Amino acid sequence: MALKGAGHSSDSELIQEAFLGAHHDMVLRASWVFLPMVMVNFASIAMVVIDKAPWWVVFPIPLAAVAVCGYQIWHAHKTTTLKLTPADYRATLERKGNRAVLIAVALSAWGIAVAAYAPQLMYFIAAVSGFTAIGSVAYVAYLQGPMRLILGTVGIAMLVVVLVNNDYATFVVACCYASTALLLDVYVSTNSATFSSVVIQHLESQSKYQDSKRAQAEISRIANTDHLTGVMNRRGFLAEVEKLIEARQQRQTPFAIGVIDLDGFKPVNDCYGHAAGDQVLTEIARRLTDFARERGTVARLGGDEFAVLFPYLEELDDLTAIGQSAIASLTAPITVSNGVAHVSASCGLAIFPEAGTTSNTLLEHADEALYAAKRHQRSSTAVYDKRNQQTVLRRSLIEQRLRRAIDSDELYLEYQPIVDSRTGQLLSYEALARWHDAEAGMVSPAEFIPIAETCGLIGSLSSRLLRQALQTAATWPDDVMLSFNASPANISDNTLVVSVLAALHATKFPPKRLTLELTETAFAESGRVREMLESLRQIGVRIAMDDFGVGYSSFANLDRLPVDVLKLDRSFIADVANDERRRHIVAAIVEMAQRLGLSCVAEGIEDKAQLDFVAQTGCKAAQGYLIGRPARSHLLTHIINSVAV
Repeated sequence: MALKGAGHSSDSELIQEAFLGAHHDMVLRASWVFLPMVMVNFASIAMVVIDKAPWWVVFPIPLAAVAVCGYQIWHAHKTTTLKLTPADYRATLERKGNRAVLIAVALSAWGIAVAAYAPQLMYFIAAVSGFTAIGSVAYVAYLQGPMRLILGTVGIAMLVVVLVNNDYATFVVACCYASTALLLDVYVSTNSATFSSVVIQHLESQSKYQDSKRAQAEISRIANTDHLTGVMNRRGFLAEVEKLIEARQQRQTPFAIGVIDLDGFKPVNDCYGHAAGDQVLTEIARRLTDFARERGTVARLGGDEFAVLFPYLEELDDLTAIGQSAIASLTAPITVSNGVAHVSASCGLAIFPEAGTTSNTLLEHADEALYAAKRHQRSSTAVYDKRNQQTVLRRSLIEQRLRRAIDSDELYLEYQPIVDSRTGQLLSYEALARWHDAEAGMVSPAEFIPIAETCGLIGSLSSRLLRQALQTAATWPDDVMLSFNASPANISDNTLVVSVLAALHATKFPPKRLTLELTETAFAESGRVREMLESLRQIGVRIAMDDFGVGYSSFANLDRLPVDVLKLDRSFIADVANDERRRHIVAAIVEMAQRLGLSCVAEGIEDKAQLDFVAQTGCKAAQGYLIGRPARSHLLTHIINSVAV
């Protein structure tokens, strides 16, 4: 098969290159037999004629042949450790073919020269030369041009010797050589196509194998990748953790996984739409990937929950700091298509092998640590220990009991009065959810409300309690209002308006006597949220912003929010007697509310000095333990009659 120029422009050229590579490998293997054979054959002829011919005829050619063959053997060994290009294969084969022809020419010429001094050994020299030439066929293999040159050169030399000496033995050797050479030429020519076919089949097989591997790798990549963010998904993450566990099983070298959950992501979807939410998730994944680039692997477990695998831990004591660094990398504002989103995050960490020896156990315990972090303080980090498990068991118990309690109407309400800060006149009651469970005991709203929000129970809980509150408030004097706390989750799932209207209709309670309190996190500059709250205001329901000043609302947007009442958080009131800066802040907020036409309620009034101060600022309404503690509905008659301060 003739050698072609380099190129990758067609399948035939690729096949030719594969053919050259296979041929090159075969030549390398043949080198270890052919080249030593040449050295031995030259040496054997030299030893036979050493005493019959001059040294300058006997030694130079064999020594040169030994040197060339030795170099070729060294080069063959070196080549086996190199990765060659098709062009290198081609050049190497051409050089080897040319050298084999030169060796054949040198052997023929030298054989004729030494035969002149030892004619009786002519048949021996011819036989050795013929064997060497035939052996070279395996060396040059399917390079048919060099092969024929070698066979022809040695054959012509034998013919010359036979014609000159007319020796019968040499003639027999030459005839045997000629028939063998002809047979080899036919055999190699015929099998060149077979060899090429084998190479092509091997190439096709390799190609199919590589295609199959690439397809499997792509299927695995797709199966283990989150399609939205491009990072690993839950399946891929668990598989990666299992690999690391298997690698660390013997030495138990510690590593950690962290579960990161976004705080404040739901309002992004509600305010700006799901497309903006996808933008936020993609950006969070990018930031986490940048953060973990030198530390580990990032995955999205689902929704707004991410995970990071930290395979190398230098100091376990620094793990909390690493979690806080991850959180800090996510807090910068994120620009979305129609605004700017703000999210924070909480992180739970679990360490192998203390927290578990399987991926699922580690992930479960990291989730437990995350829940503990959220309970302690948002935007914080917690590392799993066995004490976390008690918290999780408590949460599981509360969730199970709460489902039953809602169905059986075990939750009840207490009411705390809100009065005129100057006259003590009763203005309103705030309804506060309470729950005493036979097994769990007295459960604080701070414990069961977040659980209800997380497990999707807040809708049914709120609607039942609202109806109960409206039925109770219907027995009060007409000038006493009802304040009811609505969960941000009700806004997120669009059930707030429906449940309020249904409760008002069922109890015939006047909408103008109802105030819905929502924390600042429930308010955002979103058309859909504004429309829902405005629809309630149009029927007379008042909207109050609870815990004002500690959430996420912007003073600059306050005039555009659907709000009627501001409830000052108790943290502003606590130190007004001793902190002049706090007094200025409270006075400024009250003045701002008045200028915007909003009512103001001061929460957390616990002594007379605080009450006098808020009255002086012009804050009309006050609420706190000084005025009255929350009480059951059957005790409210006494409170109504004696609430004056």
